[in-house]
Amino acid sequence: MIKLSRRGWNNVLIFACLLLILVFNQSADLISSGETSHTRLLPADTPVLRIDYGSHQLQRIGQGWRAQPSLGLEEQALAAIVNNWRNAEGETIPVNMEGGYVAVVWLAGEPNGRPFKLKSQGNDVLVKHQGQVIRLKNTPLSALLPEALH
Repeated sequence: MIKLSRRGWNNVLIFACLLLILVFNQSADLISSGETSHTRLLPADTPVLRIDYGSHQLQRIGQGWRAQPSLGLEEQALAAIVNNWRNAEGETIPVNMEGGYVAVVWLAGEPNGRPFKLKSQGNDVLVKHQGQVIRLKNTPLSALLPEALH
């Protein structure tokens, strides 16, 4: 057995812990490097207060939703659009996106809205936010933008 002082054993334990932290950190990087990174458009637990589409708005009214000015859609259809925004998740892709529709999502607890640019690409939707382009696979544009505004 190695004879070390109390201070020597403390140093051995400290270096062993640092080595374990380093190994765990590197192994997590190796495991996640093969996966594509998925990005959520909105935080999971933050309520949406309003979505602006130019001169049109989807507004939270109590537990329901309404469109201003009216788009002729039922409250369930408006709630489905808001839920699609809250659950939207895609992969970040390196693409230069020009044109498209603009939507501003207002979240509870944030003083400014979050601007998004939306563009349909085949069966997918490209969403540009903060310089990143996120592809939402197998998502029609009407899932995030009311049909009347296309």
